[in-house]
Amino acid sequence: MHSIIVLSILAMVAAKPQFVALLPNGGNVPGVNALGHVDPAGGGSRNNFGKDFSSNGLSWNKALCQLDSDGDGATNGEELLDPCCTWSNGATLASTATPTHPGVKNTFTSAQLAALKCQTSVAASNSTNNASTVPSSGVATPTTAKPTSGAGHLATPLAAVALAAFMA
Repeated sequence: MHSIIVLSILAMVAAKPQFVALLPNGGNVPGVNALGHVDPAGGGSRNNFGKDFSSNGLSWNKALCQLDSDGDGATNGEELLDPCCTWSNGATLASTATPTHPGVKNTFTSAQLAALKCQTSVAASNSTNNASTVPSSGVATPTTAKPTSGAGHLATPLAAVALAAFMA
């Protein structure tokens, strides 16, 4: 019986990374393994982005892209470097800039916010290949409130309990 519980818990913890592929730059936000959770390692309560992601059917769509889940003035799409909301599952983003966390309030200057906006001429040229557009050049890194850090999925309380039960 204990083995079934442990395996079920481990499956739930291990399944979390499946969401990374459903978001543009889902695995590229520095220091964050789980964009939708208060704990960046995953598990536990969800942040506003996680709640919005869930409300939008666990998929990246124009509605989720255009929301500003953390209220910092940049849309989720701008923060994840899909400012024109054209990214689709499996597509490659054109930008090599560093994305910011859509669930943690950043402090952007007005120039940084302007640089994140969709460039319509680029959007039109990318609309046929499903690649995302890039924010305008000169995007500077904003000041980011640091979420509670974790060492990865095994740092979550649920995983620790599962590992302890498995080792016993």
